[in-house]
Amino acid sequence: MAEFVKAGKVKYLGLSGISAETLRRAHAIHPISAIQTEYSPFTLDREDEKIGFLKPARELGVTIVTYTPLGRGLLTARYVTFVFLRPHIRCTDLRSPNDFEEGDIRRNVPRYSKENFPNILKITDGLKAIGERHGATAGQVSLAWLLAQGDDIILIPGTKSVKYLKENLGAASVKLSQDEVSEVCAIAEKADAAQGLRYPASLAAALFVDTPPLTKL
Repeated sequence: MAEFVKAGKVKYLGLSGISAETLRRAHAIHPISAIQTEYSPFTLDREDEKIGFLKPARELGVTIVTYTPLGRGLLTARYVTFVFLRPHIRCTDLRSPNDFEEGDIRRNVPRYSKENFPNILKITDGLKAIGERHGATAGQVSLAWLLAQGDDIILIPGTKSVKYLKENLGAASVKLSQDEVSEVCAIAEKADAAQGLRYPASLAAALFVDTPPLTKL
């Protein structure tokens, strides 16, 4: 990839789903501009120094692009149903995995199991309570919380309507106090919603795996 940059075919390099070690090794060959990762109150393992890469990314000046900042549809007024990887929108009060439609891939994700769902609801309900203080939605609170983590974080929430695009943009006007930022962390940590894999086991096995060093190829 570095050769592509030198040839002028690529301007910047970014990586996704990598470990901290792979980031350091890649950056030593050519500067990495951005890394993509799942990061939200539902997924805090990026902050774990044993797992995540927030610290090394910041040491190297690498921008962090966060996907699914709305908890894969858990924090929107209308929930996205992922059927065969093709999202469509339906209105529902999502309170258990039974509310997922047949064919929704989240039915096969351990994180959304019946046993763990009460932990997920603790987070959604906690964010809603904070949002009420600001006249904001739970989703806006989640986005505002991520924005408060630093200027080096870029959010890429998905939406299929102008209405929810505007709602997402409105999160920039939701200013959480430092106490509220800490409160979101406390809600997430106490809920312990990160139990279980966030992908089916067959896919999760490929996350954050170090690539072989060049000397061993």
